[in-house]
Parts: sequence; structure tokens; C-alpha cells
Amino acid sequence: IISSREILPHQWEKHRKMARWTRGGLLQRISNRLGFDRNPLTGWCLQQLLKIHFLAAEFADVVVFLDSDLILTSRFTPESIFEDGLLLLPEAPATSIEDFGFEISSRVMLGVNRSAPLKGAYSYIHQPPRFYSRTGRALINSLTQANQPTPWEYRFIRQQWPSEYHLLGYVARFMEHGLGYKFINFNTEKDTYEVRFAHD
Repeated sequence: IISSREILPHQWEKHRKMARWTRGGLLQRISNRLGFDRNPLTGWCLQQLLKIHFLAAEFADVVVFLDSDLILTSRFTPESIFEDGLLLLPEAPATSIEDFGFEISSRVMLGVNRSAPLKGAYSYIHQPPRFYSRTGRALINSLTQANQPTPWEYRFIRQQWPSEYHLLGYVARFMEHGLGYKFINFNTEKDTYEVRFAHD
């Protein structure tokens, strides 16, 4: 077990602890009543920041993310994610409002020209996501440069559609030019069984 303090930058570990004590408490209720969020670091954003920093921390060359809501229904081996020495990265063309929302947020955070045509939009949120550690470091470097002098994490948590997997997939395909990856078409109707609640 690895503690969050071993992964998150010190200031964000402090934010995490503050969020734990203020969320749902008096400060949060006052913020909600006044119409603003005094502490935008939600659990959803926090776990995404943890994943990005964990991937970049070089615990392993490749990291496979098994989210808590994922159920494996067949045998999972190295052959499941590698082919001819290349890491298989599932992707599917963006089709939904959610897909394009993640795409737009990712491009904004990475400093892509906002007037550029929205071509080559993909979704990389397919289970189980897997990336090279170097892709995590490339993402952090790109986000840091695009958002100076403000720490990129502040911009991330204020996005309406932040997605760590989408950002990593974008970097792997368009900034690392697919080095070491093999992109495979993900069939959203056949490759997984997905249950979504009405409010998701």
C-alpha cells in the first residue's frame, strides 16, 4: 500500500487533508448557500490527480488501472495488453457529448489553439486503461508548460470535464506519436458491459 503523501506534491496532500475535514461541514454548507465552492477539490478530481502522479512516479514502466467499479470477467494476462512488444491502447472515435466534453477540456488544459478544428477526437476511457510511465511524465511536463505560472492541478480541478485517461490518451497519440503503443479500435457494445446511472 502506497500512501497519497508519497505520490502527491506536498501542497496537494495538504489540500486533500483540508478537503476531508471541510467537505460536508459548515464551510461547505456556507459555500453552497452562497453559490460558490470554497473547496473545488472533489474526491473525483483527487483520484484523477493521484493516478496521474502515480503513473509518472516510475513505480513501473507500465501501469494498468483497475478501477474499483471494474469487474474482470475473463483471464487477464500480459498477453491481454501487449502485442509484438507494443502496449495495446483501446480507443474509439468520440461520439457523445461526454466524449467531446473530455476532448475539449483536455485540449484547453494542454494549451491547444482554441480555433483549431476539432478533428481526431477519440475516447480513451475504456477498461482497463493502461499507459507507459513516461506518458505520465510527458503529460505533467506539457500541463506544467501550458499553465505556467499557476500549478496545472488548479486548472484541472476547475474543469467541468476533466479526465486523466483522456489526457493520457491524447498525449500518447498526438504528442508521443504513438511511440511504443498499438492503438486498437474499441467496440463499446461488444468489448465491455457498462452500467450507467441516469445522473451519470
